Amino acid sequence: MRGAAAGIPAGGLALAGGCKYDTQLFLVGGTPRPRRSDDVLRYTTYAENYGREREAAQLYASIDPSRTASHCATCSAPCERSCPFELPIRDELVQADRLLRGA
Repeated sequence: MRGAAAGIPAGGLALAGGCKYDTQLFLVGGTPRPRRSDDVLRYTTYAENYGREREAAQLYASIDPSRTASHCATCSAPCERSCPFELPIRDELVQADRLLRGA
């Protein structure tokens, strides 16, 4: 079961308001350093859906750099293997990182 069939809106994780299954999904996936996926996706929602780009970028910049989504691009994505909804978590977080860093 994927995406909308799993109850996740077509817009992906950011529109879903983060992971309702486990907001610290990266711990479940066994990633060595836990990410703040819930915060990253929340801040992405602020920027994309509420026009609060500057605030979202400032909030993202306040996260410890070792816990941002900047490392997701080179990760083996154990979070995706752990996700019962088979969502493209890594891609969503890489896009969120680019948006929030202004890249």
